[in-house]
This record gives sequence, structure tokens and C-alpha cells, in this order.
Amino acid sequence: MKSFAQIALVGFAGLLSWKLLSGLVLPLFGLMAGLLGLIFKAAIIAAVGYFVINMIKNRRDRYAE
Repeated sequence: MKSFAQIALVGFAGLLSWKLLSGLVLPLFGLMAGLLGLIFKAAIIAAVGYFVINMIKNRRDRYAE
């Protein structure tokens, strides 16, 4: 009977940890992935803007001579 109580306690602890993991930790991973995607999009937009500005500057300087 003692081993049954230990198995039940381990099962309950596993269930409790699974509920905590699915309720608290997994949404945080989703939040971090979303923020990482947002930062990546902002970096891509900044890189394209930098490329366009440099392209315009180079053409302007070339035709100004």
C-alpha cells in the first residue's frame, strides 16, 4: 500500500507541474517568440530603409558632379 501512495503522489506532482507548465511557461515562450518576430521585422524594415537612403545618396552624389 505504501508504494501505491508514492505512485499517486508522483502522479499528482506530475499533473500539477504539467498544469503549471502549460498555464504559465508555455505562454511566456509564445510571448518571447512574438517579441523576437517583432524585433526581426523592425530590423528588416530598418535595413531596407538604410539601403534605400544610401542608394539615393549615392545617386545624388554621382549626378551632382
